[in-house]
Amino acid sequence: LHLALGALAGPGDEVLVLADTRYTIQARREAPDARLVPAYHDLPERWPALLASLGARRVAVEAGFLAHATWERLAAAAPGVELVPVEGWVEADRAVKEPAELERIAAACAVADRALATLLPDIKPGLSEVDVALRLEWLIRTGGAQALAFDVACLAGPQAALPHGAPGDRPVLDGAVLLFDFGANVAGYRSDMTRTLFVGEPRERDLAIYEVVAAAQAAVIAELER
Repeated sequence: LHLALGALAGPGDEVLVLADTRYTIQARREAPDARLVPAYHDLPERWPALLASLGARRVAVEAGFLAHATWERLAAAAPGVELVPVEGWVEADRAVKEPAELERIAAACAVADRALATLLPDIKPGLSEVDVALRLEWLIRTGGAQALAFDVACLAGPQAALPHGAPGDRPVLDGAVLLFDFGANVAGYRSDMTRTLFVGEPRERDLAIYEVVAAAQAAVIAELER
């Protein structure tokens, strides 16, 4: 079992945080009211005593995130306890954001927006995708983000058709599109943006495609705002 951080709700209001020793300091800081249970590869060995301390007879387990082999080991370790597969409990609770969370999301979007706006004047034909991606990463990290939301994708010309390609030594081309997929991580909340730009002057066909996509997007937004 490779366990970094996990949580187990006990009777009443008690919450247990399961963490390997690399994360005990973080767990104590972020969940000061929870009971910290050191666990890593040995969770099946600790499982019977842990459940007995809670008086648990049935335990809900996130079925989409627990490996089948781990499930089998936990079930064998405490055969008198029923493991109940559940899905969506945490996601449903997280779906509606509190005002402070919305502020962090907006801040992550703003950091990414500013980074791209700063980068735009520096984009020139001949630069490699990697050069541009590294510059954007630097601007995100020095512009207020604690980290990237994910690795920056910067794809030039025909490569821009790839949904999740990695930047390489391919050059930025004059008269071709340049695709960015990037985001910032601010206080644990991430932005995710995709931007397709024209380098130089777009062709008539490029403009026609842009207009079709822009009109479709505007129609959907208008429908959502009704």
